[in-house]
Amino acid sequence: MRDNDKQLLSAWLQSHDVENSAEKLKKLETFHDFLYEWSGKINLVSSNDRELLVENHIIDSLSPIDILNNPATIIDIGSGGGFPAIPLGIICPHLNIVMVESREKKAKFLSVAIDFVDLPNLSVSRCRIEEYKPKTKFDYATVRAVTLTPKINRAIFKTLKPGGVVIYYEKRGKCRILKAEK
Repeated sequence: MRDNDKQLLSAWLQSHDVENSAEKLKKLETFHDFLYEWSGKINLVSSNDRELLVENHIIDSLSPIDILNNPATIIDIGSGGGFPAIPLGIICPHLNIVMVESREKKAKFLSVAIDFVDLPNLSVSRCRIEEYKPKTKFDYATVRAVTLTPKINRAIFKTLKPGGVVIYYEKRGKCRILKAEK
């Protein structure tokens, strides 16, 4: 990770009063470098976006941090390269996050990344959200870079507890929040 990216992340962590920020910054660096290396092998992040991983992906993934209750469960739909689940899991170790990813190569990457970065609060389920059968319902669902259809939306809401929240990442740093019916 470049020095200016470290400074950008460090400033973001300080502005959000993140505890143990030095330790968490190190984990974010480890994940950044690991993702960058793997992106050369499988398509996790577009080649144009690799130089902007911190700004466009890591910090963007953290944008809803202030609304996440402590502790909570999250299902991340279409996790791909680990966004937003892995940055959220690093910054908020009190969150238990299940990443749902249908593509085998990406699910394998996520499993290896969890071990490499040491994130025991994250797990991966290799399937489509429409096929996912949770043992328990979730407090939150995160959806980033997924094409939403009525079928996918219904499947997402079925995974939530009554009153659960869906966080749709729309634009850099902007999220739309929808609550499940009680």
